[in-house]
Amino acid sequence: MRRLAPIGLSLVSLVMVAACTSAEEPADPERTDDVQTPTTRVVPEDSTDAAADLPPCTVDDVEVAGAFGEAPEVTLTEPCGAPAELIVAELEPGEEPAVAEGDTALMDYQLTLASTGEIADSSYQRGEPFAVENVGQAQVIQGWNEGLVGLTTGSRNLLIIPPELAYGTSEESNHQLAGETLIFVVDVVETEPAA
Repeated sequence: MRRLAPIGLSLVSLVMVAACTSAEEPADPERTDDVQTPTTRVVPEDSTDAAADLPPCTVDDVEVAGAFGEAPEVTLTEPCGAPAELIVAELEPGEEPAVAEGDTALMDYQLTLASTGEIADSSYQRGEPFAVENVGQAQVIQGWNEGLVGLTTGSRNLLIIPPELAYGTSEESNHQLAGETLIFVVDVVETEPAA
């Protein structure tokens, strides 16, 4: 399987902010593929400052209910902070073609904030999938550019994106999601190869 190379209350404003983020590239993160089913135990804390003192989020900290194409129900089983690297886990398998760099990925997604457990953005609620053009160099957060590569069409996936691959830390960005660890459930609806 390929290494991974990938909102915010309004998708448009988030995509625009992502285009204006720092050009500094983080180290190439490793993909984490092991998926386990956690059990619900506690409700997350609601402070990004408190998240700095928490253990890093893992797949075990996120419970996702619902099938491909349905708005997921995401529950954090333990309060958690930023992982050291991008985490990508396949929740439901898809089929070829897989998303490659330069492709357009049509996808549904839901963003849950690790600090509060609240939904911050959802294409499911809008009833319209979102197209990410030129994956790998798209005008979206770096966690998507890295995390979408290799996902198969028809798959449901979990992406846990640390602030460094999203909107930066509170010290380096004034974005409303600065310092947040972003938890995405992503359904890859269609993949269009690069021309």
